Amino acid sequence: MWNDSDDQWSGAVTNGVPMTAAAAHKWFEQQKCIDALVWDNGDDIAGYCSFWAKPDEVDVTYIAEINVAPAYQGQS
Repeated sequence: MWNDSDDQWSGAVTNGVPMTAAAAHKWFEQQKCIDALVWDNGDDIAGYCSFWAKPDEVDVTYIAEINVAPAYQGQS
């Protein structure tokens, strides 16, 4: 998913370096999100959404990142 949609992000997510499963796991472990949703269609990751807490506001969360692989975009 990250590799397929990299050119759709300003500045790119992977900076042209292909994202591997190991790199994705390491990146996720470093994130400070409170929850994440992953859309797995069985063969690959089709979408991702992470929720973060705002440190300066109690009980406030926001969607920090949302990504849908190009092959799955526009499918509601």
